[in-house]
Amino acid sequence: MGRDSIKSYIGLAALVAGAGLPLLVLVPFGWLWLWQHGYVLHWFGAALAISLAAFGLRTWLVSRFRVEIALGDKTHTDAEALAGSPREFAARETVERLAREVDPARITDRESLANLGIETVEAVARHMHPGVDDPVWTFTVPEALTLVERVSQRLRPIVVDNVPLGDRLTVGQVMRLYEWRGLIDVANKAYDVWRIIRLMNPIAAATQEIRERLSKTMYEGLREELAKRLAAAYVREVGRAAIDLYSGRLAVPAAETEIAAPAATVDSNAPLRLLVAGRSGSGKSSLVNALAEEVQAATDALPQTRAFAGYEVQRGGLPPVVLVDSPGIARAQDLGSITEKALDCDLILWVAAADRPDRELDRAGLEAIRQHFARHPDRPTPPVVVVLSHIDRLRPFQEWSPPYDVAEPDGAKARSIRDAIDAAAEDLGRPIDRVVPVCLSPERGAYNVDLVWAKLTEALPAAKSAQLLRRIASARRGMDWRRLLTQAAGAGRLAADVLWRKS
Repeated sequence: MGRDSIKSYIGLAALVAGAGLPLLVLVPFGWLWLWQHGYVLHWFGAALAISLAAFGLRTWLVSRFRVEIALGDKTHTDAEALAGSPREFAARETVERLAREVDPARITDRESLANLGIETVEAVARHMHPGVDDPVWTFTVPEALTLVERVSQRLRPIVVDNVPLGDRLTVGQVMRLYEWRGLIDVANKAYDVWRIIRLMNPIAAATQEIRERLSKTMYEGLREELAKRLAAAYVREVGRAAIDLYSGRLAVPAAETEIAAPAATVDSNAPLRLLVAGRSGSGKSSLVNALAEEVQAATDALPQTRAFAGYEVQRGGLPPVVLVDSPGIARAQDLGSITEKALDCDLILWVAAADRPDRELDRAGLEAIRQHFARHPDRPTPPVVVVLSHIDRLRPFQEWSPPYDVAEPDGAKARSIRDAIDAAAEDLGRPIDRVVPVCLSPERGAYNVDLVWAKLTEALPAAKSAQLLRRIASARRGMDWRRLLTQAAGAGRLAADVLWRKS
């Protein structure tokens, strides 16, 4: 022990003795009184009960704290699970693995914290831009500035709402608080001196030591758990920011539109594109008529749709939608144009006839779309809803008295519809809740079209994600010459202004 440390301990001992001796004198007299009146065991019992109660309360609070953190993480993750391309999903899985495996002991200073963040960013960059020699720098300067802006916006309420006097704390005061961190060592030394002095009463000292050992064990566990969760949260936040950065979502400020998209090339109010596809004679154009109501497309009773036709529809409570009616598929060679158009849409309604058990062409069409998107890993496959048409033609043929309860069918027609739903779901590899039975017959009237809208509403978050990434990919493919000319004109004005000031 150095000379300075000895002087420090002696000084603190003198200070504590001078301030605490008047109170310590009362300790032996208190024990003497307890001994004389036979209350020593009562005092030990009460002290033990209070300590156990405090320990139980702390444990309960810690468990509540852990549950709240876990629920917060799950909520965020569930919201993210609806959005993203295959590359984003792979990047998220890697970030989650890093968060689970991070060792908080490695974070000893600012440099180690920065290295952990860099490791996370590099992992995300490799997933988002495979094949690039140095993927870390594949983002634009405006995107980097937008990221700083968003992080600052999230940090501000944390400081203002959770730090005492956070709205009045200056940078200079924060620096001084950091410089005063040495006072913690002084407090620890003073506590060590107090532990020595209280040995004047061995029984009380032993009781206090046992209680503090229990508390210290609990606090150590809490500290390790909290450090682990904070380190994991840090990795997740850095990973989320990096995915946003490398996916192109930061091309414009978030305030410009709810779904971030490059403003120079995309209208922020662009409607969702909904592709209506299926075999010839399945009732595609009739479904477009039923969904659009006021729009009248060519029905299957008339000559087939020879080209793609779009009809903009606005339904209350939903964003605007463009229904894209497609040519009917009669053979496998017709699938090429459908898959290409699917790449330009955000949601797919595949119409299959309930009275046609041969669904090989329908299955081939959905598989062709899936494979086409697999060749574009920066794009997610749009959600698919299967519309099972012509249910009025199922056995018994003459019966038609909707509505029908297909969840618990109680009649021959309802059982036929349910069997058709099960068969279509199995044949086309779709969940049963994404197969909607409808009637589109002009004679019998449209039936169950509202359920189609309900399923489209359920798929809306995934469709918006597909729209976002479609618009980003479209913006990256082309050059906005008008914006380039505007930027060049701005650069010229700036240069002229600088030269004028110098002259």
